[in-house]
Amino acid sequence: MTGTTIGRRRFLGAMGLTAASASIAAETKAQYATGDAPLPSTSATEPVLTRTVPKTGERLTALGLGTFLTFDRTTG
Repeated sequence: MTGTTIGRRRFLGAMGLTAASASIAAETKAQYATGDAPLPSTSATEPVLTRTVPKTGERLTALGLGTFLTFDRTTG
């Protein structure tokens, strides 16, 4: 009989992935069952925020990537 061995690291990774997937699936199912499902980020009546490229005049959707603590400088 030929057996396949699985290492401890791969086994624990698979168990973590399984637990996380089950948790997310259960939370999503509970949200839809109670009507607390997340709403879309923009509604159909809200205009899309755009900016104009100075050189070409082309209108592009403005995306906010955030800079929380990325460019903050500590004193000293």
